Amino acid sequence: MKIDKQIIITFMTVYFINRFTKQYNNIPVIGYLCKCHVNDFIGGVVFCAYTNCILHWAKAKRITKIFHILFYIFACGMLWEFFFPIVLSYSVSDWLDVLSYLLGGLTYYLIIRKMRGKEIKNEGQEK
Repeated sequence: MKIDKQIIITFMTVYFINRFTKQYNNIPVIGYLCKCHVNDFIGGVVFCAYTNCILHWAKAKRITKIFHILFYIFACGMLWEFFFPIVLSYSVSDWLDVLSYLLGGLTYYLIIRKMRGKEIKNEGQEK
């Protein structure tokens, strides 16, 4: 759970920097990506970490396998991008947002996989 808290803090910091910094607006492709899709990418990472924090507190098994993470984020993305626009008049559907969520979920998997390896190495060095 410590890893998930670190991920949430780190990526929420990146979110706030992206949200409140407008210096990239004049750069055509980067400005578009930062304005429209970076926050969705961050959402995919943070939502996985947040979900695993809740599962930890509930003493349930965390979502750590790549297939489970991507399936979960894909299902959430489909809900956010294709169900909510039906219910909420100000919401719009965008497949690139779903792709951004999935890339965020993949990034989450890569981070926890790398961090899990470091934890195992550190435990071995303490003995």
